[in-house]
Amino acid sequence: MAVSADHCRISLSAPSQWHRAAGAPGRNKRLVKFCSGEMMGKKLNLPQLQLGGGKTSRVGKHVCMSIAVDIAGEAKLGDIDIGKRNPRTVVAIILGGGAGTRLFPLTKRRAKPAVPIGGAYRLIDVPMSNCINSGINKVYILTQFNSASLNRHISRAYNFGSSTSFGDGYVELLKLPARQGRGGSRVLQMPSDSSIGFLRWRFPTANDFGSEIIPASAKEFFIKAYLFNDYWEDIGTIRSFFEANLALTEHVSKADPPNGGCFYGGRSSFCSKPMYTSRRNLPPSKIDNSKIVDSIISHGSFLTDSFIEHSVVGIRSRINSNVHLKDTVMLGADYYETDSERVTLLAEGRVPVGIGENTKIKDCIIDKNARIGKNVVIANSEGVQEADRSLEGFYIRSGITILLKNSTIVDGLVI
Repeated sequence: MAVSADHCRISLSAPSQWHRAAGAPGRNKRLVKFCSGEMMGKKLNLPQLQLGGGKTSRVGKHVCMSIAVDIAGEAKLGDIDIGKRNPRTVVAIILGGGAGTRLFPLTKRRAKPAVPIGGAYRLIDVPMSNCINSGINKVYILTQFNSASLNRHISRAYNFGSSTSFGDGYVELLKLPARQGRGGSRVLQMPSDSSIGFLRWRFPTANDFGSEIIPASAKEFFIKAYLFNDYWEDIGTIRSFFEANLALTEHVSKADPPNGGCFYGGRSSFCSKPMYTSRRNLPPSKIDNSKIVDSIISHGSFLTDSFIEHSVVGIRSRINSNVHLKDTVMLGADYYETDSERVTLLAEGRVPVGIGENTKIKDCIIDKNARIGKNVVIANSEGVQEADRSLEGFYIRSGITILLKNSTIVDGLVI
């Protein structure tokens, strides 16, 4: 049935009584069209409808239907098969994010997807693992800012390299340059490679995928939403990043969805939905005479006579005697220092990588390769909310102290 309303034609179809579109067979397919004009949001009072023209085609008002709007002058989609799709025919596009200003200073030297999470992972591992676990092995990752570490992690973690295939799939990192936009802001500038169909400039004034390009595409493409019940977290600020990491240490984690899956694969589904990352071939952590409470200790770490409480300790971390960590996210280190190197550094009055003796740290994010001396206290006891002390090796954001990557905190410093 078609009802005229202004300049729109509204097509109605019921699942049990399919109306034949022009030239299309009546089968288990339905007309789908989105209206961006005046009809959007309007209610239609149609208690009884006629499909076709005969009395036998009358449909009661309690029958589920779909409404499709065909704007005059636009191409109609035609019938669309809404059956299950083969994931091998799907291409995933992972948006690498912008400059990551809200996660600064963690994004000072790395792209937002390359920020470590959960002790041994990076943010990009979450969508990449979701793609792999869903059988989607054709992936594009759009990067733009500080992408060197992200490219290195992707090539090591998934053996993809730069557009290297695995099986019948591939992953390709697309470096998208930025240009100056209105008000001095940096916006996305698409390359002119016509071989990549999804990078066409269809909407020249639109710069945002989530709020502009994807909604506008609903006029032309069949767009479906998927209810995702596994690990998902909105990590856009220092506070949300900090809380998301600490949530992983809880007995019943906030990261555990009702179906039993979680960030680490779920208590009952680790083999079916694992979280993937780079294979580093590190040894197990060595813990000597230490107390660990509600914490995550990543592999390759060394803890001696320390107390770790409600904290995340990243890979290759070294924590010396009488250190107390509470509500702390330690991102670990990229390398080890040998015993002889550490002895030499201490003899010269310098600070080795890791945390020195008798140091107390609370409500803190410690970026990679940080050197924290002896008898240091980091607690923000004055409750400072925002501070930029980059020359001293730290920032404070939302009351959380962030020690910079490769920073040095000298012996006895109180923050």
